[in-house]
Amino acid sequence: MSILARIFPLKEDGASDDYEKFTSFWSQVEGCEVENICMKDYSPPRIEKDFENQLESLRKKFEEGKKYKYLVLAVSSHGIEKDTDGKDVTFEIVWGRDKRYKVNKLLEKFKEVKEQKIFIMQMCRNRSDKTTVTLLGKDQGVMHHSS
Repeated sequence: MSILARIFPLKEDGASDDYEKFTSFWSQVEGCEVENICMKDYSPPRIEKDFENQLESLRKKFEEGKKYKYLVLAVSSHGIEKDTDGKDVTFEIVWGRDKRYKVNKLLEKFKEVKEQKIFIMQMCRNRSDKTTVTLLGKDQGVMHHSS
C-alpha cells in the first residue's frame, strides 16, 4: 500500500452517505488502503479530545513502518468561519451541538509529516457573504492556508 485514506464523517445527518461515497472512490485507487468505519456502530467523537486522539492515531499509523507515501484525510462536517480581527479568518470544524476543532490545529498535527498529504474539508462556512457568490448563485469556496 502506498496511500492511507481516512474520512471523519462528523455530521449527524448524512454521515453514512459521506462515508460510502468517500470509500467507494478511494477504494478504487490502486495501492490505497481506506480505513474502515463500522457505520452501524459509528457515532462522532463525544468531545474534542476524542477527535484529537483519532487524528493522532491516524498520524501514528501513517508514520509506522514508512509503508505509505501519501495520506488522504477528509472531514465531512458542519463548519464555521470566524473573523478574528477584521483581516484574519479562522475556520472551525463543528459537529454536535457544541463541538469545535480549528482547521489550523488539525493541519498542525500533520505538519511534521514529510510525505505528501491531501486534506479534504467538506463543510459549510455558516455564513452568507455576497462576495463569495457568483452571479449564478454558486459559492466559489475558499483557499485555506495554514500558518
